[in-house]
Amino acid sequence: MGATFFMILMAIVFSIAVFFIVLSITLIVVWNIRKRRGKNPRKWWLVAPTILLIINVIVALLPVGYVGFLRYANNSAEQPIVYADSKKVLYWPMDDYEPTTNYFEMGGVKYVRFREGFSDESFFLDYGDERLGKPVANIKYDPSDSSPFNDFMWVLLSGRTYSEQNVSTVYPVANDNNFDFYYVGNSPGSASRASGTFFAENSIDSIKAYYADVANYDTQNIVCDYTVFADSEGWTDQYGQPHKDVKENLILNPEVFNELQSLYDSHQALERVDIPQKYLDIQKAAVPGTSFWGYDKREIFAYSKDKMAYEHVILVLIDGQVYVNSGSGAGYITCYTLSDELNQYIVDTIFVNNDANNLQSYQPLYFVFLPDPTLSTAPFLTIAARTASTVVGLTSGRM
Repeated sequence: MGATFFMILMAIVFSIAVFFIVLSITLIVVWNIRKRRGKNPRKWWLVAPTILLIINVIVALLPVGYVGFLRYANNSAEQPIVYADSKKVLYWPMDDYEPTTNYFEMGGVKYVRFREGFSDESFFLDYGDERLGKPVANIKYDPSDSSPFNDFMWVLLSGRTYSEQNVSTVYPVANDNNFDFYYVGNSPGSASRASGTFFAENSIDSIKAYYADVANYDTQNIVCDYTVFADSEGWTDQYGQPHKDVKENLILNPEVFNELQSLYDSHQALERVDIPQKYLDIQKAAVPGTSFWGYDKREIFAYSKDKMAYEHVILVLIDGQVYVNSGSGAGYITCYTLSDELNQYIVDTIFVNNDANNLQSYQPLYFVFLPDPTLSTAPFLTIAARTASTVVGLTSGRM
């Protein structure tokens, strides 16, 4: 609404400037005609219109230049449109008041967007362009859904109508499970792979259930990602400290990632840990090779067995204690604390060294939930034990 008002204001300014340009030129022409007829018109009637003409030419150029800049920016940032050989064109359907890009129909099947906006789901789709097949169709807004004013503004600012400008390409996505889904390249509102991916509506629940099951992930061969400060040579971002991301392939006991994920998903015993000043000093010093956060922060990824999605856990090491990071604020983090044995295992394998011997160096904890008869609201005691008869930890919490 604000942008429309601004453009209308610019159009009004331009129209007023053009009016005074015409008026100024008319007065100058009249002055010259009177001069040629032998009359002696006052110079003021020439000077004033000339000054008025110059001022209004400048004023008129402002909206013209602004529109020209927007048109250049829109066209220079535009992604090239890939057209399907089939020449098939689909249209985004009409919702209650305007077209929606949350689903489309093709071949009598309704395909819905895999993820809309933020989600509580713990997994993320992540696949490369090598999985995209040959385009099967193009999809765009139905021209009849756009108003003449809207089309005029799009032609003015880009050279094409709204429908012609927003043309997306529909690609089939190859996957080991033969799931029926498509990726709509450059689709409106898609900021990630997940938001640009569409599944058949009748199968999306089962597909999401598959990717939500950690058993379908390779939790042994994981990827570790962390950020360190770097040299300023070649760094072009003037608003940030020079840094670089480091990725490593690690081998873990398969049950470790499951345990870390379960701890994060439990939403129990969430703590606040203040960051010691020495880590804040390290961050402020920004010495190349040191952690970008001051304290050691690493994100580990377990990819699904079909290499189409991942789950992740963020780990933080502060004063020898590892935490599963949930959030952060000014000078503190919110997190979950690990048991002593798991803490040492993570320090040795993720923050220090990693090799195939780590597969046998940690025995996972199994969680058994027993009712607590002393509480009336049916909470539970969580007993972490290697076996049903060996208790190694006892904490209270609610299921």
